[in-house]
Amino acid sequence: MPEIYFKEPEELLQVLTELEEQNLTLVQYSQDVDENLEDVNKRERFIQDKINNNISFLLEHKNMLKVSCEREEEKAAELELRSRLFNFGEFNSDAQEKLIDSLSKKINQVYRVCIGDAEVGSLNAIQKLVKVESRLVELSDLIESIPKENVEAIERIKQKERRQKLREEKMREKQRHQEERLKAALERAVAQPKKKLGRRLIYRSRPHSANKHELLLIGDPRSKSQEEEYFFS
Repeated sequence: MPEIYFKEPEELLQVLTELEEQNLTLVQYSQDVDENLEDVNKRERFIQDKINNNISFLLEHKNMLKVSCEREEEKAAELELRSRLFNFGEFNSDAQEKLIDSLSKKINQVYRVCIGDAEVGSLNAIQKLVKVESRLVELSDLIESIPKENVEAIERIKQKERRQKLREEKMREKQRHQEERLKAALERAVAQPKKKLGRRLIYRSRPHSANKHELLLIGDPRSKSQEEEYFFS
């Protein structure tokens, strides 16, 4: 007699229900796997785009560094030429000392603006320039990481501040010029009048004309003829 696996019909229904639940569980698991796979694909595309952007940025930075290196090489060649001229004695020692002092002052000013007052006296000029260059590279990288809109907004604010400062300087210069003119006018008004030295000029009458009229006497025949011509003509 064959073996019967189900004694009651409810047992078959229970097995079918369990199989259906397992099937639903597998379907849910499959959907979760698909969603995870989609997330992985999105993350992969995002990482790939980021890598491509970084590669583009590094290539641009490489070109910038190449241009900077060429510029620095030109400066180095110029400095080498100047050093040779110094060695050949074209410039005297006083001119060399003045030039070196001027360059040191300029380097200290740039160092204070970029780095600060720390270690100004303990570093030489080359070390200061190296630190300034490193700081400029850091700031350049920082500017590249800032969104373009923010950089443009900051530039507009700085330009507005520079224009305002220029207007204030012009107003101060104009006010100073007006104060100087007013001061000069007050000094002229307060100053005592200068006394005229020497004799005072006196108006003189006009000298007689050199052409003297010829006087005619009464008995002169010319006067008689003139009278006849005047009265009878």
